[in-house]
Amino acid sequence: ADEVMPLSCKGRYRGREIGRGDIDDALGNFSLTLVDSLDMLLVLGKLDTFEQAVLKVSESVSFDTDVVVSVFETNIRVVGGLISGHVLSEYLRSKHDDRMQWYS
Repeated sequence: ADEVMPLSCKGRYRGREIGRGDIDDALGNFSLTLVDSLDMLLVLGKLDTFEQAVLKVSESVSFDTDVVVSVFETNIRVVGGLISGHVLSEYLRSKHDDRMQWYS
């Protein structure tokens, strides 16, 4: 999901919910919330969850879709999330011999 709705905690996907105008321009159905939260998982010390999330991103997130999205929102959330996730994955690998050994 690109967003998590605050009351129901359900994921929000582009084209599956009633549109909200320009606010939905950030939705591209490429798991924005998952990508955007990678760094926070490690900051909070959730090492197992971080490793599972990185694996899920690497296996299931795809940008092969033809939709118009907000370039600014996509850049700060997706590119920022992927860069920080990669840097933190490499850091975790270097500090813990038993972590992220599958990651390359």
